[in-house]
Amino acid sequence: MPIILGVVNANIVDTALAVKTSPTVFYGAKVSNRGSSRAFIQLHNVATGSVTPGTSVPAISIAVEPDSVNVDYALPVGVGPITFATALSVIATTTPVGATATEASMVDLNSFIG
Repeated sequence: MPIILGVVNANIVDTALAVKTSPTVFYGAKVSNRGSSRAFIQLHNVATGSVTPGTSVPAISIAVEPDSVNVDYALPVGVGPITFATALSVIATTTPVGATATEASMVDLNSFIG
């Protein structure tokens, strides 16, 4: 059985944050969006310096509804855990693959990785 760690990234915006700087497996998360509009947390399989919002294609984007706190996010049925072979970096934007930042200090991610 894999070791699952909870890694918290708070106040995510359009500047990449590292969840893990080496290979990892993503199992799910708890997500929060204290803003007034839907946000998308983009998970990228690259180091933080290689994420270019609006250009880099995320491995997965998680939609987070406004005014939601600690909502469980599970991968869709049949998808299973996602392997990030390089690193796991995150940004938060207003669209699934876009570059426009969400409201400042409003989006959080608690990743379950192994």
